[in-house]
This record gives sequence, structure tokens and C-alpha cells, in this order.
Amino acid sequence: TDGRTVLSVDVHDNGHTIHLYDLTGHEIQSFKTGWDVNCLAFSPDGKTILTGSNDHATAKLWDLQGHIIQVFRGHSKPIDRVLVSPDQKHIATNGQLPEPRAELWDLEGPEIQPVKGPITSIGFLPDGKTIITGDKDKMVKLWDLKGREMQSIESFQNAKPLSVSGNTEGPEPKPNPDDRVVAVFVSEDGQRVLTESWAGRALKLWDLKGQEIKTFYHDPTSNPPGKVRSPDGKILVLSRTGETNKLWNAQGHEIATFKSYSYYSEYAFSPDEKTILGCGGGPTMLWDLSGQEIQSFKGHSDYVDCVAFSPDGQRVLTGSRDKTAKLWNLKGQELQTFKGHTAGITSTFFLGGGQLVLTSSRDHTMKIWDTKTGKELASLVLIDSSDWVVTTPSGLFDASPGAMNLMYFIQGLEVIDLEQLKERYYEPGLLAKILGLDKGELRNVAALNNVALYPEITASIANGQVKVNLRARSGGMGKLSLFVNGKEVIEDANPGRLATLSIDLQPFEKYWQPGNNAIALRAYNQEGWLKSQAYELTYAPIEETKAAQPSTSTPGGPTKSFGGAKPHLYILSIGTANYSGDKMDLNFPDLDAAAMATALQSTGSRLFEDRVHLRLLSTAGKTPAEQSSKANIEAAFKEFAAQAKPQDVLVVYFSGHGITYTAAEKAQFYYLTKDIGSPELSDKAIRDNYTVSSEDLTHWLTAITAKKQVMILDACNSGKVVESLATIGARALNSSQIVALDRMKDRTGMFILTGAAADKVSYEASQYGQ
Repeated sequence: TDGRTVLSVDVHDNGHTIHLYDLTGHEIQSFKTGWDVNCLAFSPDGKTILTGSNDHATAKLWDLQGHIIQVFRGHSKPIDRVLVSPDQKHIATNGQLPEPRAELWDLEGPEIQPVKGPITSIGFLPDGKTIITGDKDKMVKLWDLKGREMQSIESFQNAKPLSVSGNTEGPEPKPNPDDRVVAVFVSEDGQRVLTESWAGRALKLWDLKGQEIKTFYHDPTSNPPGKVRSPDGKILVLSRTGETNKLWNAQGHEIATFKSYSYYSEYAFSPDEKTILGCGGGPTMLWDLSGQEIQSFKGHSDYVDCVAFSPDGQRVLTGSRDKTAKLWNLKGQELQTFKGHTAGITSTFFLGGGQLVLTSSRDHTMKIWDTKTGKELASLVLIDSSDWVVTTPSGLFDASPGAMNLMYFIQGLEVIDLEQLKERYYEPGLLAKILGLDKGELRNVAALNNVALYPEITASIANGQVKVNLRARSGGMGKLSLFVNGKEVIEDANPGRLATLSIDLQPFEKYWQPGNNAIALRAYNQEGWLKSQAYELTYAPIEETKAAQPSTSTPGGPTKSFGGAKPHLYILSIGTANYSGDKMDLNFPDLDAAAMATALQSTGSRLFEDRVHLRLLSTAGKTPAEQSSKANIEAAFKEFAAQAKPQDVLVVYFSGHGITYTAAEKAQFYYLTKDIGSPELSDKAIRDNYTVSSEDLTHWLTAITAKKQVMILDACNSGKVVESLATIGARALNSSQIVALDRMKDRTGMFILTGAAADKVSYEASQYGQ
């Protein structure tokens, strides 16, 4: 970048080597990378090198000494086909490369469930609760919505074609060991299946016992036949010879013959079953069932791979290799063009009664569009068989935990973990809200374009002091948090917003564990909604009796020696069933807290023997000290903080009402104690005296040095319960609560278990008294 150095990469028997030269040809530096470099470039400041590779589609960021700073991992798993279940609550995806596979999306989740096996085709049975697949092994199988195999119909693999007498169309294909089932279509009544083979180019109609009903042979030297199912449950087949299409019914009788302009591979029936659409290399065509041409749809610049009718039959949706989808009326007039995919579109569907459009593409994404405006509402990205991301154009996102670790936001060469953006942009249950399956509102956030970056950190440890240098960037200088072994011990170590400072580690001696300790720093931008990746250092305190000189690998100052003390178990079980007044009372939290305390103490005594410490607080407590008031809860946490050591275990259980207050990106979770009579928290005095906030919990938990901490939260209620006493047993955990709890988890290092997923409801079970 300064015009004085040159980068090159060479190939030799042992792999690839990157070389750095000056302009005289003198080699300054070189390092080996393995067989994985396709391209390389300097960063703008000339201090790092970026390479692109064939290594699982990764890019890597290196320093000039050849050390890898960051790896950006990609996944070459295109989506070839997507299907929507009849109830529009699930999406099935199917891909052929690099290996055949299938996944199932829950649109109300969203979660994805892999369907095991080399799946080459997938479909839904009419009940919407069963999946049918064809695979590379020429098998057809039925699955439930959890991806569990229900039935394997081996006869599909072993059945012999019936006699040629009136039951075949075209020459009989020769057996091919590489054949596979590449398409599966199910009749509306769920009793018949149409399968298409890959090598043999044959269509076969079966019943679900594996008995062959009809075979439609096709010339394997030409294009494969098109196929389509009518809405009334009859399976009809379109076979093609030259430019002639034949329409057959399920009994094998020819209904109509009509001509197309080119090879057409996909067809769709109108809801009233009076017309049929075909698409392919020529213009999309609309015919009646006698074969009479009604209308053509011209506008795409490349092959049209998919077509669909709207639920009312008045609009047509097409998807093309030109990377666009188009919405038309029946007169062939273009109503909308959906632009945003970076590769050809492979599937198109209407959702939400025809108000939304779903497209899938070879760019490995699915997108949801608004038919009125043509605007993109969301993108669905499948990372692998279990991880996913949903995003909106404004930057809101929902993602599986694994995806948080695989996805990044890149601004220039600044790498920002997706997880670091969740303070402002994380929206649990995002897809369900977009589809109208959940009534939660979407936040209005600033578009995720140029992120206001936090300060850049450099730090080191010497003589028990952390020396920190901060360089302010576009987002200004915010707070600096210090973590010891995953727990936030100082929320803001830099209140003066200094560029250089020292932090004494001695006050945090109680957090030390034997051997190495993890010290981490996180810098926030000035607005406080974006924090850096953890800047990590290793600190190994040494015994007081030894010289207080830091080692070269793990520098630090003297602290106390550590023994091999056995761990203790600390249990705090809290239940609140009776609140001030009678509008918010619940039936079972007191019983739940007592049962949980008994269960944890019983199992804990086997593991920890006599080292179990239990505090039970509930509104069933017989003395004031046993009541679940805020003062008693705080006192219990402080009691444990005075006793617990880093090797100990802490389990906290809450049962009762919990709500969130203020905007989602700054929202606090509040557990309501016995003295509160209303979910209205606008009065600060009420919040301070009668609720336990996630901020309170953060401070109390970080003061407890036990490294292993779990919170079990059966305390979820958005306040809607109070509006309708008929639903008093329902406890809902909304997305704002998820964000608030997630923020607490990050700061305390605690594992949190909740009784309901985001925007879902859990109920009290009267039959069990819980």
C-alpha cells in the first residue's frame, strides 16, 4: 500500500508460500499457508494480508509474520429446491451439492431440523405433518416434522415395471446402478406418489404400499419430462417429445396435447383447475386444459425455472436464472419485480394468503418479499444442517447459537462478530413476526450500513497491572469492561474515557483459579450499544513464597497459593405465588420452588456430600426471613458471595412473574417480588424496591466467584396475563426478555434455562400441581 513492498504467492511440492519483497527484489518475509491460496491482498494500512482459498471457501487474515488473525468460514451448500407445507408453518429445503441433503424449517421458531440420509427430493403429505423423500439409494421414506423416520417403502426400490401393454409411454429405460429418485410428488389425498428417476428418466405412479400403478417412460437421451399435480388430488403428467406436451391423468389416459415454444420443465395448475402454466427456455405460457394457448408472460432475460399461481388464481409468480422473480396479472402485465438475489432463482411460493412471496436461489439464500411494494422483508440463510440466520434489510437478525460464532459483519477489514451486534439488532422470533405468526412488534432500528466502531484495544499485563491503550474510532470512546474467567468484574474501568490507563488485578484475587486465568477486555462505542470482541490475556498468579517475577509466557504478580479444595454446591430457590392484592396471584410457584429445592438438594448431596448450601425463599415461608422479598433475595446472594470459591457451583431457580421494561436494546428483565401488585413499572421507586432486575442479578452474580453458574427461570409473563384473568396460568417469554437475559448471560458467564422459548407461552399444569 505504500508502494515499497510486493506480495506474491508460489506453488511448490509442499503447498503454497506467501512472499513479501522490497522493490530491490530482497525478500523481507515468507511463510507457508498450505494448499489454500487463490488470491491475496494487503490491508489498507499495510499491516495485514487477506487471502482467499479453496479451503472450504474460507478467507484468512494474516499478520506480516505469518500468524492467522481471523478465519472467515463459508459453506458451499446451495439450496436447489424449497417447499412450503400445506399449513404454511414449515419449509423444506433440498440441496444436491456437495452432498444430497434436506432440512426442515419451523417458521414459528425458526429452527431447522436435518432429515438424515442422502436426500435427493422432498415433499409434504397433504396433512402437513408428514414429509416424503426420495434418496440416492432409490428409496422413498416418510418422516415426521422432527426428522424421525416413520416408514421406509423398499418396494419403490425393488418393484418391477408392469407389462408394456398399454401401461407405458416411451421406450423402457435400461437399468442404471447410478439411478436415484430425484423428484417426489404426492396426491392431494396422500394415497398416491409420483416419482421421477434420474438416469432412467422415468415417471412412476405408486400407492403407499409400494404397488406400482402406472409407468410413464421417457427417452433418456432427451430432456426429462415435466410433471405437475392438480389441486383436486389427481396427479397429472406432462411428457415432452420435441415441442409437444401431453397431459395424462392418474389412470394413464391422455387428456390433451399442446405445443410449447421451447423445452418446458415446470408446470402449475390454477386453483380452479381450468388452466395450466408452463415455464422453461421460452416465455412462460398459460393454457387451458384442452391445450389452447391463453396468454404468454414475457420479461425475463434468461431461462425461467419456476412458476406459481396466487391462492386466488389471479396472479402469476415466475422465478428466473436472471436473478429476479416477477409478479404478473393474467393479462401478462408485470406488477412487481423482486430484485436482490445474486444468483438464479430455483423456487417461488406465495405466503400469507398471497400477500407475501418466498423465493429460493442458488446464492444459498431464501427471501421473503412484500407483493404490494416489491420490497424484501427478510433473508433466510442456511449455514449447515443445524445453524441458520434470518435478517432484514434494516439489520435486524435472529440466529441459532452456532451461527453467532460463524457469521461476521465486515466493515473495511474490521471484523465484528454477529453476536456483538445483538445489543441493537438481535430480534428473537424475527421470522414468525415478519410472517404474522406472532403478534410481536419489530423494532425500528438504524440501517446496518456503517457501524459506529468501538475503540481499538492493545493491552499487556506486568506486575499485576493491566496496561491498556485505546484508540478511538468512528463510534467514539465508551465504557471499558474487565472480565476475569468469563465474569464481568468491572463494568466500566475507564469512566474518564482515557486513552491510556492501568487496572490493578489485586482486588480480584478471590476470582483466581489454579494455573492460568483468562483476563479479557471489551470496549464499547460511545452510545454503548456495540462492544468489541474480547481482547484476551493470560494471567498466572504465583505463590507468595516465590519470587514475584512474571514468567515470559504468563506474566503477572504474586497472589496466594491455591489448594485442591473440593467444590461446594450453592442452591437458591425462589418462588412467588402470592402478590400484593389478588390480580397477579399464581397457583404453583411456591410449590415449584420447594420441589426444585428438594430435587437439587437430594441429587446434590450424592455429588457434593455435606457440601450443599440451600436457601429457599417463597411466599409460603413461615417467617419473614423465609419470604421472597427483594431484601431477602439480595441478602441470600450476598451470603453466597461471602462463602463461594471459584471451584464451586451455583444454581439459582426463579418461579413467578417476570416482565421487561424500556426499549428492547436497553430493556431490563424484572422479576416481581411479593410486595408488588401491578406490572406497571414506570415508578422508579417501585422498580428499585419491589423487583429484581437483570442489572441487579448481574451485580449479585458477578460478586459470586463460583465459575459454574446456572439460572433456571420459570418466571415469564409479559403482563398480558393481568389483562385477562382467563389466561392466568399462561407464562410467556417475549423477545425483549430474551435480549435482556442474553445481555446478563454475557456479563456473568452464567448458563440460563427458561421455561418457554421467545414469544412462546408455558402453562401451569394443574393436574401435576406445578
